[in-house]
Amino acid sequence: MHKIVRLASVIVLALSIGCSDSTGPVSLSLARLRWEKQNLHNYAFNSLVSCFCNTPGYVHVTVLSDTVHSVFEVSTGAEVAKHWGYTVNDLFDYAANAFAEKDRKVRIEFDPDLGYPRLLSITCAPEIADCGVALQTSNLSEVVID
Repeated sequence: MHKIVRLASVIVLALSIGCSDSTGPVSLSLARLRWEKQNLHNYAFNSLVSCFCNTPGYVHVTVLSDTVHSVFEVSTGAEVAKHWGYTVNDLFDYAANAFAEKDRKVRIEFDPDLGYPRLLSITCAPEIADCGVALQTSNLSEVVID
């Protein structure tokens, strides 16, 4: 019984440390669990990708059955290539891969209610030119399909 209480204390301590670190892999896993608990497979959100590339600006992404269905530029309503859109699961995977790279610095902020990444910023070692990306996600809402 004493071993169980001690193990529980260690787990609670590890989780509390992970929760206070909003940029670590433990927090990423906890947020992913919070997101999965929502059981959302059809949703839409606004997004902005900032990188050393020609981005379309703010886009509205619609995800149906966990797949990017459409991406439209917010300012003009024009459809843009689907590769400018991503799913929430894509964001989690992208962040996990960045954490695994030793030359990457990752900063991530999560929606406190739904758990999805609202900001994912990845920077590289100074000697790597034209490297890094910031992904902002906002106004996520469920899409109801009749």
